[in-house]
Amino acid sequence: MASLSNSRLPAVDIGTNIVVRVLDLDRGRLATRNVLAVVIDVNSSGIYLLGMKEGLLEWLYARNEFTTADKSFPQVHFTLVSLNDNVWK
Repeated sequence: MASLSNSRLPAVDIGTNIVVRVLDLDRGRLATRNVLAVVIDVNSSGIYLLGMKEGLLEWLYARNEFTTADKSFPQVHFTLVSLNDNVWK
C-alpha cells in the first residue's frame, strides 16, 4: 500500500514550490482556494513542514495534501502562522 502511494506521489525535496488547497470551511466565499508554499523540512515519517511568504504554516502536511507548483516563490520568513490567517489577508 505504501509503495503504491509512493509511486503515485513521489517524495518532494526541501525548497520545492507547492500548492496547498484551502478547505472550504477555512475560507470565505471570495477567498483563494489554493495558496503557494515551499517545503521547509521533512521528518522521518514523511510529514512536511511548509512555509509561505508570511511565515511557517502551523500544521504539518502529508504528501497527499499538496501538489507541486511550477512558479518560483520568494524567500520565507520563519514565523509561525495559521493557514486561516493567510487566507483572509
